[in-house]
Amino acid sequence: MKRITKFALTIAVVLFATNLFAQSFGDVFNNASELLQGGKKVEAIAQFQEAFKLAVAAGEEGEELAAQCKDIIPALLNQVASEKAAAKDFAGAKEIYNQIKSFGEEISNLELADKAKANLNQICMIEGDNALNDKKFSEAIEIYNKVLEADPQNVNALMRVGMAESASGNVDKAVAAYKKAKELGSADADTQIGNIYTNQLKKAVNAKDYATALKAAESAIEVAPNNTAYMYGGIAAYNLKNYTKAINLLKKAEPNANVNYYIAQSYEKAGNKAQACVYYKK
Repeated sequence: MKRITKFALTIAVVLFATNLFAQSFGDVFNNASELLQGGKKVEAIAQFQEAFKLAVAAGEEGEELAAQCKDIIPALLNQVASEKAAAKDFAGAKEIYNQIKSFGEEISNLELADKAKANLNQICMIEGDNALNDKKFSEAIEIYNKVLEADPQNVNALMRVGMAESASGNVDKAVAAYKKAKELGSADADTQIGNIYTNQLKKAVNAKDYATALKAAESAIEVAPNNTAYMYGGIAAYNLKNYTKAINLLKKAEPNANVNYYIAQSYEKAGNKAQACVYYKK
């Protein structure tokens, strides 16, 4: 008889504790809802998170409420993150998106976690663009590289790295970034590479470094043929006494008095006086 009494008492205690637990996560959930209605979004999120933990711990009895929390919590967190981003509180926005990512991983919702990662990268891109616009090139490169660590296929980040490296005078690194972007489908990468080499070409011609100028011109023509590369490349070849190359390059440039003069000079130096006269007349 005593055993039955003890068993019954144990059951009663368990049921009482379970009811209290159920009441507990329900009360916390209701409190969270009231806070949300009162406009206290951050406090409401904390309470929904607490209700979720309690509901999960309650097992089957808390399944329905836990499922509701799985929808409510990330939705509210996304709202807060968007508000922080709009207010340019990028550090705060990233902190919230990290919370969403962690929550998505916790509940095995990979889609939610992936969206949070994408939003994190988007915030980082904004930070990088701000640094780039402020000519803080080293800072911008560092930020874009963090984006690429998380998303190696991010073409926009690669293009921005190219811009920042180019502005910093790091030609080889800039070209490498643009080439990677081209491999991933960027239609503008070749144009940017061509611009880098064309600018290098102009500086080299002004410095009378004709070997560097010719090399830059040929590199530009290889990826993005343009009039400047043909003209200055031809002039560089002429000064290097490579008259055949000078003629070939200059003939592809837009004709003008200066271009025709260098073609004429190249023909004359090469011993073709007849063609030299043709271009002197032009």
